Amino acid sequence: MLGRIINAIPLPVLGGAGIVLFGSVDAAGIRTLSRVHFTNSNVLVVAVSIGVGIIPITVPEVYNHVPEWLATIFESGISATAIVALVLNLAFNHFSDVEEPAPAH
Repeated sequence: MLGRIINAIPLPVLGGAGIVLFGSVDAAGIRTLSRVHFTNSNVLVVAVSIGVGIIPITVPEVYNHVPEWLATIFESGISATAIVALVLNLAFNHFSDVEEPAPAH
């Protein structure tokens, strides 16, 4: 029953709803990042994570020669970004002995 209802919705309407949905997610992410205290390490984590997440979009064949299980995980920009952000955050902000200077106000 639900499938019939969704199937009856015109594609432009679903597309518009998708734009609003993903725009809302983006806005929430930007709002969250605006509260972060950006040190050099944090900027590096965000920049590299977003860059890795964009790779499957810009170079779709990049994961053709890696094991299938790894390609399955990293072909999604979302999962690639999340994994890289998590690993880099742990490496730079939790396991590192280097203290960054406090920002000048």
